[in-house]
Amino acid sequence: MTIIGIDVSQWQGAKLDWAAIDGHNVDFAIAKVSQGSGFVDPTWATNRKGMLATSLLAGGYGWVSPATNQRTAVALYLKNLGDPTNLLCAMDVEEVGVTAADVFAWANAFKAAMPGHPLFVYIGENVLARLGNPNFSTIGPWWL
Repeated sequence: MTIIGIDVSQWQGAKLDWAAIDGHNVDFAIAKVSQGSGFVDPTWATNRKGMLATSLLAGGYGWVSPATNQRTAVALYLKNLGDPTNLLCAMDVEEVGVTAADVFAWANAFKAAMPGHPLFVYIGENVLARLGNPNFSTIGPWWL
């Protein structure tokens, strides 16, 4: 089964028309919450509110950065995510320099802080290959 989703961040701006997006064969939307241990996306709060006002499955992602204390990065993500009850949670693995160990450390920190809450992994096949095709199946479902 294929479901269609989009990811958004500050690069799309803070004035997305979520009602229009909801009506265009999109099943879910995930917006950037944070990156590494020091950046919070300035459009997250607006995007969160907009997504939750639609019928879309809504979520937030944390961008995994290299050379970062992943526990600190997850703490920043969770602090800014807000109540995760009705949100998909995801980690975005794209940045050059991120290692498989970084991915596992971020996922483990998330699971320790949010036991039982599912975590999606947003990763492209090219990034997966660059990392040596590690088995991330224990982390959670993949969003390719």
